[in-house]
Amino acid sequence: MLGARLLILGAALLSAQSAAAQDAAARDFLARAGAAAARYAQVSAAMMAGYRAVGPEIPAMGQHWIQPELLASGRVDPDHPPVLEFATIGGQRVLVGVAYAILLGPGEWPPDVPVSRHWWHRHTGDLDEEGLSDSHAGSGAMDSDGVAVLHTWVPVTNPAGPFVAENWALPFIQAGLEPPTEITVPLGRALALGTGEGALEHFLSQYRAQAHPDSAAEAAAAASFASARDSVAGWLARRANAPTLSPEERDWLEAVWHRLEHRLNARATSRRED
Repeated sequence: MLGARLLILGAALLSAQSAAAQDAAARDFLARAGAAAARYAQVSAAMMAGYRAVGPEIPAMGQHWIQPELLASGRVDPDHPPVLEFATIGGQRVLVGVAYAILLGPGEWPPDVPVSRHWWHRHTGDLDEEGLSDSHAGSGAMDSDGVAVLHTWVPVTNPAGPFVAENWALPFIQAGLEPPTEITVPLGRALALGTGEGALEHFLSQYRAQAHPDSAAEAAAAASFASARDSVAGWLARRANAPTLSPEERDWLEAVWHRLEHRLNARATSRRED
């Protein structure tokens, strides 16, 4: 009995030591990523280093800038991120984060060190299509060629965690607001719709990719998105210049997104019944 207890205690100690070692490795990775990001704070420096913009600006992610040689290297080097993320803030492109991306073949997995592989997400399309996917979590092996991506939020902090793919603090910063410590997805999406560069077209593109609407349904969805955008933009223009949102304002923004989703879902149900 004593021997069994000692074995259990030993296993628990080893597990704790392993978790502590991985936490330390992740902190070191984050610090080195931050130092790398500082080198490319200016778009001109990124362009000089061979980074090029790919695709539109995505709410909660910014616009991806890719360095093809680093992407093709197959290495995860915190000192040399293959992806930079710029967001439009105050009319200027601002570096908000970096990302690490590697190409994976069928049956391959992202690495588990120095950052746990569960923080990686994978896409079977290209990075251009990333924002249209719902697969921003999980790192299972692919059954076809694809791209695994690890977002790393430096220099802008992500309240949800430094490696969580979507950073809903960005719409707050773009609106000139202080991000709260907890941001729900509906709250972030509603605010992004009224502030973010190209957010309406992004959300509409995401809707097209997931719902496959006919022309009439797409036109109705576009009108719903535009109405919600105008509502949020008008509210922002009228509100007092307070740096934080009140609980009532948070509730109102969440309700804007929930009503929008309800309208879209109701139309989709009606189409299926027809």
